[in-house]
Amino acid sequence: MEQTKKFSGYFQAVLVALMTFTCGMSYGAYGMLIVPLADRLGISIAQAGIPATIETIAAFAAGVLGAGILIEKWTARNCVLIGCIIAALFVPAYAYLPSFALVSLFEVVVGASMGIGYSTGMAAFIRDWFIEKRETVIGVCTAAIGFGAAAGTWLFGKLDTTVGLNTTCVVFACLGIFCIIVYLIALRSPDQVGQKPLGYEKAVELSRKEGKEEGDVGFGVDFKTARKSPSLYLIMAAVLLWALSMVLTPYLATILMTSGLDEMTAANGSSVANLAVAAMAIILGVLTSKLGTRAYIVTAFGAGILGLVVLFFWTRSQSMGIMYLAALLMGAGYIVGTTAGPMLTTKVFGNKAYDQIIPWVFGMRCLGLGIGVLALPSMATAQGSWSMPILLAIAMMVVALLIGLTAVKLAPMNKLHSEDELK
Repeated sequence: MEQTKKFSGYFQAVLVALMTFTCGMSYGAYGMLIVPLADRLGISIAQAGIPATIETIAAFAAGVLGAGILIEKWTARNCVLIGCIIAALFVPAYAYLPSFALVSLFEVVVGASMGIGYSTGMAAFIRDWFIEKRETVIGVCTAAIGFGAAAGTWLFGKLDTTVGLNTTCVVFACLGIFCIIVYLIALRSPDQVGQKPLGYEKAVELSRKEGKEEGDVGFGVDFKTARKSPSLYLIMAAVLLWALSMVLTPYLATILMTSGLDEMTAANGSSVANLAVAAMAIILGVLTSKLGTRAYIVTAFGAGILGLVVLFFWTRSQSMGIMYLAALLMGAGYIVGTTAGPMLTTKVFGNKAYDQIIPWVFGMRCLGLGIGVLALPSMATAQGSWSMPILLAIAMMVVALLIGLTAVKLAPMNKLHSEDELK
């Protein structure tokens, strides 16, 4: 099919970024909702984290068992919308659902929508439009989640302390209406506008070198081969350890509030972390495209390790400057969990099995966050301090960095193409 008009992929990426921004706004308020939820239902901080654990397990199950099939059946475009609408209900649900059981049930729905929706679905939608520059574009779209989370944390704190919870919930619920309007008016996949993805010719050439049929863009190994590669399981292990450690980033507002800071100061610290998530998403996208996956792994995991180290020292000093530095670095390290799957999958396995591999990697991310959000706060409650959970998180991040580098070294794509061909 001939390209009949100017390439629309960048405009579509902007639209997806607007939609993921709204998701980030809702989920960015999460750290501000834990303490009020615990107070409202008469449960501990650790117990208030259980619904989030349920959410991530549901996301893992939905992603691994059905995300690839549902994205193919419903299209990535529709899956993005589903995730965004459910995300818009996040704040009202946490604010008003009258029982722990109902909050937990709602989180099952949230987790399933996340497993097929705005994270996996977003990555699949960008895959449809971009073969070249995929890492950079996904980085920018992921950055929108971070910017949204920063805005959502600040907005929730500001509205809740000035006009009350009712107005706050109405504002956040309206985010879903905005996403529906964007979806109906402008969001389109390449086949709907008669276009090919960016890098189509390069993908065809890579596939040709592998002996595939003319016009095939499925360069790289199939899912059966990927499942036999140690790289897949090393990547999954690295993302799992990352998630167990960096769950402390979305939990940062709770850590600060339970360490004696007021709500607005904690919100400001969490907003800094979320802004760092956004900025680092763009930086990592460029690094992966220009310098390769090793630079991505070292930079992203390294920033997270440094952030956790600085947070540990903050627990000793309570210095505001150290707190903001910790928030900045932890936000930079947190982005790896969202970008690792899309970025590493193409570089390590190619394009052919992309949709099948992404849910497995995102699934491990969700599983780790689910376990971490329960285990680390429980450890902090038992110890009476966040020091031990932070030290454990540092150790896990160091191991994750080493495992990630090993996965790249053993990548199946190394046997098919040179690194220069894949850039």
